Amino acid sequence: MSFIKEMIGCSNIDNSTVKEHDNTYNKGNFVPAACHYDENTILNKNGELLQIIKIEDYVLNTQDTDLRTIVRNSITSSITVPEVSFWIYTIRKLHKFDLSRESIDDVSDVLHDTHMQYVNQQVTYINELYIAVVTHNLPESIKGILGALSFPYVKNKHKEFLKNKVIRLNKITSSILENLKEFEARKLGLLPNSKGKIRSELIEFFFYLTTMRYKECLLDMTDIAGVCAHYDIHMGFNTFKISDRDTHKFGAILAIKDYHESPLDSVDQCLQQDCEFMIVEIMKFTKGKNVVKFFQKQAKLLEVSNDVHLRQITNIDEFVSTDVNSCLDFCERKIDFVITSDTLKQLHNNIDKFIVSLSSLGILCVRCDLTIEDDFWAHLPGNFSHVLNIRYTLTKYACTFALLHYFPSGALQGNKWGQAVTIFFSNKGRPYFFSFHVKGNGHTLVVGSPQSSVTMLLNFLLLESRKFNTRIILLDYRGKSIIFTKAINGEYYRADHRPDHHELSFDLFRLEDNSMNRKIISGILQRMSCVNIEEMSEEMKNTIDEVVEYIFNLPMEDRNISSITDYINKLGKNAHRWINNGEFAHILNDGTNIDWNAKILGLNVGIVLSKPQCASVLIYYFLHVLVNYLDGTPTILVVDEAWILDYVFRSDQELDDWVEMMSQLNVVIVFSGENIPAVVSSHVICSFNKHVETQIFMPNSVSTNKLYMKAFNLSKTECNTMFQMPSQEGYFFVKQCNVSIVLSFQLPDIPEVNVLTATQETIRYMYESINSYGSDVKKWLPAFYNKCSK
Repeated sequence: MSFIKEMIGCSNIDNSTVKEHDNTYNKGNFVPAACHYDENTILNKNGELLQIIKIEDYVLNTQDTDLRTIVRNSITSSITVPEVSFWIYTIRKLHKFDLSRESIDDVSDVLHDTHMQYVNQQVTYINELYIAVVTHNLPESIKGILGALSFPYVKNKHKEFLKNKVIRLNKITSSILENLKEFEARKLGLLPNSKGKIRSELIEFFFYLTTMRYKECLLDMTDIAGVCAHYDIHMGFNTFKISDRDTHKFGAILAIKDYHESPLDSVDQCLQQDCEFMIVEIMKFTKGKNVVKFFQKQAKLLEVSNDVHLRQITNIDEFVSTDVNSCLDFCERKIDFVITSDTLKQLHNNIDKFIVSLSSLGILCVRCDLTIEDDFWAHLPGNFSHVLNIRYTLTKYACTFALLHYFPSGALQGNKWGQAVTIFFSNKGRPYFFSFHVKGNGHTLVVGSPQSSVTMLLNFLLLESRKFNTRIILLDYRGKSIIFTKAINGEYYRADHRPDHHELSFDLFRLEDNSMNRKIISGILQRMSCVNIEEMSEEMKNTIDEVVEYIFNLPMEDRNISSITDYINKLGKNAHRWINNGEFAHILNDGTNIDWNAKILGLNVGIVLSKPQCASVLIYYFLHVLVNYLDGTPTILVVDEAWILDYVFRSDQELDDWVEMMSQLNVVIVFSGENIPAVVSSHVICSFNKHVETQIFMPNSVSTNKLYMKAFNLSKTECNTMFQMPSQEGYFFVKQCNVSIVLSFQLPDIPEVNVLTATQETIRYMYESINSYGSDVKKWLPAFYNKCSK
């Protein structure tokens, strides 16, 4: 160890642990690693250097990306000569997903915790991909043997060799990382732990390979071979057992015979087993002439036997016809499946499942027995002396199982607002990390029949989104979000054109003078006069411009309806309804009682929709004046029964400009609807679809009618899938870009669920509770729960 200690330095490293291990055990002789050469590099006992690249599952939304091909291309493009070998690991392990958040201290905490309790009850796994790049050691020559008589010569020779090799290794791994950057690939290295000490991810990986367990390993000044010092490793005929004082791990190794390729979705079926396992593929480049010579012999035998079918399925002609002078087209490869379990019975069950799964891919496998010890230790990167039964193949068939998953999953991290909003499970039991965003804007369409739980699901997503400190703004039509808004301390208003029921005033014209507000006032005046902008005469345009100019020439305190009555008269008889004793004049008062800065803001416009002219003015004003109160913080704007915007937006360009403006302010627009015929026929929703990244459909909301397929840009297969969804089991259909999946949302029957939607009865309970206990949520909400449970 003196040479290795001198290589890394004998002085204490900050925060490292210095201690002596008992190196008398035999297991350490099988571990090739000696010590850290630098932060990201391990030095093996035989002089090889290795670095390991890691790709984690579900980090990004890469379901439609062929990771396997990208890994292959990354390897071949990163090297020009066969100076390194590769150990490629696909590791599946149990994992609990952490979507914890800070407490908000209201009902959303209860609903979040309830949902996560359900999530944590599920048995969930993740896959991880590791690529170990191993350099070759220093070859010895006659000169080297003679020079070995001088230790300083040997020492300097090895130092110079390793110095050059690590530079080359860094270039190779950096090239691979660059090619895999969309997957957030990174090198394993040194990290501080919670106590400020230095832990080594590389040593932890070796620890897993030798013990099939995960453990934090601190950086030591001792031989890495000591990682398995406290574990007993027993090799049986075809089974191994790894034990510590309290637990046992049983394992078996399935070796794969000659195998070339399978489609990604077929490989994914094999990778999604409900057990822990590790797939190890060892890849060493080899000379083409040796491979071609080997397969030429087989080709002659098949030619003599005239077995055309076997010749085709073994791809022998492809091997023989490949350029023998290429140094990177051929490689030697070995693939092993390492299956582990806590009990022998479970191990046997898992082996049976794997054999069936591999057989479905046409893969022949054998259970390792006499060679099990060599096969076990060969899985450690750089352990060349234990690699047996290695076979020739073309490089383009390598990295067979270099895949994490190939099904829709969303992304746990890396979304525009950070972590996923929440996690659901598909109808196949696989996790799906839901976010509104897929690429950029996150705009969403939610459709469900009146009998569905569309409002409950949507409001739950809004609650889960509050971990991003989002603003939530609701334009409510049916009143189903009134309890939701008030239960989370939001401000909820009701617009009403009827004088006897009037409770909300609008001050439409008291805005700062800027180009945006001038455009807003112009839009309000157009809707007051009921003039379609595309049909507007030049005279009317000039009149509106004149009124806008007059308004902004007035002092701020005088910008009210009474000051501009004479000018409003010029807009025609339809505008007269907004002045003097007109039908809607009482709505326009000095000052407004809307708290535009409220974190949670709701406006019910269901009543005013009976008067389309009134609705178009007020909704247009509400949706546009918001711009003055948005500062780029995450915001979700929900428009309930979004077909009502047909009264507001007169052209596609007008809608596009508004959506683009909201997108720039970091606003996710959610259009929802239960009146499905109105949704399908809405020109605004049809135009909005080109901005949509996420679509959510509840059961029985869409048929296979061509009109529906065209309106929502759905395929017949997708419509059939939705049509077949059970309506009573919490299923809903999600389509994000070109990926679609059936998910399940289930909450137990707890009192807090009643805040996610509203009926006439529960709204009455809410008002009764508020009348009895006041507006303090923490006082009236328990009373509301009691009324709902009776």
